[in-house]
Amino acid sequence: MEISVAGQTDDAVMITTVISDTGPGMTPEFQKIMYEPFSQSHDNTMASNAGSGLGLAIVKKLVDLMGGTITCHSVLGEGTTFKVALPHQIPSPDEVTDYMRSRNNERPDSILNGKHVLIL
Repeated sequence: MEISVAGQTDDAVMITTVISDTGPGMTPEFQKIMYEPFSQSHDNTMASNAGSGLGLAIVKKLVDLMGGTITCHSVLGEGTTFKVALPHQIPSPDEVTDYMRSRNNERPDSILNGKHVLIL
């Protein structure tokens, strides 16, 4: 995994994450539909590891909603590389100060109160 800053302005930064594997790779045909819900590669070597076909669809939707991009380069038999770029707002000094003050008033066990957590 590689994480880098792809660009920055006064109030925002673009963070790029690159994740690669040396797995079986994907066919060009599957790469055309891999972000569609329930899409699965029909490679018999992966039958025991078959999922629901929702993972990439969910990731793509989240990346789109966050204003980012996701790209994929895959070679059958060699592996796959995904590159995700997401914009992040840089808070002003006043926003940081306000946040730190609000955190100092919280009890440690209240940090997750009212939050929803997705655990995979």
